[in-house]
Amino acid sequence: MLIISGMHSSGTSLVARYAQHIGYHMGFDPEKWVSTFYPTYEDPQFQQCSMEILDSMKWNEGPPRYFPRDVAPPSDGLIQKMRAILRRRRGEAWGFKEPANCFTMGFWLPELQRAGFRPAVLHVFRRPEEVINSMTRWRPELNSHDAATHDRVEAWWRVYNMAVIDRYWELRGTIPFAFVDVREVTALDARLCAWLGRSYSPIAPQMNNGQLQEAPEVELHPETVLIWNELSTLMQETLIANTA
Repeated sequence: MLIISGMHSSGTSLVARYAQHIGYHMGFDPEKWVSTFYPTYEDPQFQQCSMEILDSMKWNEGPPRYFPRDVAPPSDGLIQKMRAILRRRRGEAWGFKEPANCFTMGFWLPELQRAGFRPAVLHVFRRPEEVINSMTRWRPELNSHDAATHDRVEAWWRVYNMAVIDRYWELRGTIPFAFVDVREVTALDARLCAWLGRSYSPIAPQMNNGQLQEAPEVELHPETVLIWNELSTLMQETLIANTA
């Protein structure tokens, strides 16, 4: 089964739509889960449960400089809710996508394994300039182009992506775990199919739905640049090298 992670506005909906196209069951009627403009492919059951996990961790998009790791496990009631969701899933060709997976996958993974599934993680990332541009255009509470708003979204970008990088190094070698730049998805569709163990099917241009728009370059925090470079290296090591 497949966990798709990635920050808001990083192209995870495009990748989830492609996963659905090549045979992954991404939920019931996934194209009905619509944001303002396009299907999000975020299963409401997993989404609600993940939000409850984040609430139990007292997480909010402040953001902190880093994601808190020393947090209490979910309550027994929340664990039972997670298990009830998983009992309704069958086989291995299914998955779920949710930005909160960047932070909650550490709680989902043991429950998935307990239920007999073999989880794989695909983390989708996107250039920080494009994420900043997208979020400040489409999220009403961020509808501003001032420097403070840009800095705030850029800080989120670092926190989301570093949480997954940290999780990768923690889990390295124990489960399939790959990184992909959403701008490279079309060029790498054959490699994605190989990594996922699916028969090759090209990604159709209409799957984009015009979601991915380029953005002008902006000056980035040095830490952002370092994280971007690490994400690019991890894509090479986990996806490209493993499917050569």
